[in-house]
Amino acid sequence: MVIKSLKPSGHLVINEFVGKSRLQYSKEQLQHINKALQIIPKQYRRIHKTNLYKNHYYGSGVIRMIIADPSECVDSESIIPAIHQYFDIVEEKGMGNNLLQSVFKDIAYHFVGNEMPDSEKQKILQDVFQLEDDFLKSNPSDFVFGIYRVKGNNIV
Repeated sequence: MVIKSLKPSGHLVINEFVGKSRLQYSKEQLQHINKALQIIPKQYRRIHKTNLYKNHYYGSGVIRMIIADPSECVDSESIIPAIHQYFDIVEEKGMGNNLLQSVFKDIAYHFVGNEMPDSEKQKILQDVFQLEDDFLKSNPSDFVFGIYRVKGNNIV
């Protein structure tokens, strides 16, 4: 349907989550998310506006995902294969976020503000970002920015 709505020189542009459908992460990904959480000292793992601490990430169960938002990531891992079937790649860049969104959900407020984070927080962020970068060396990115044109259309 998208193809029919494009002009002959039209492009499809996405900035999209293309990871596991319904956020059903692999055991390896969950292990790395939890490893990243342990890099963060306890005082920075306090969940916003609570007295609770984020000590472990278990993932999102399928039933929870369906109940909370039935339209979220329904078949996200099929997006890139479907695009590649019908479109040529003009530009496609993985943006990562395989660990970061789950690690920093509910605790990111500790690391933002009007001023530069102190050296301790900078070191924490660098270490977590490095873990993400290392994970991405052997795993596809969960988020992709892409520009595509219909296959066979050589108009840029």
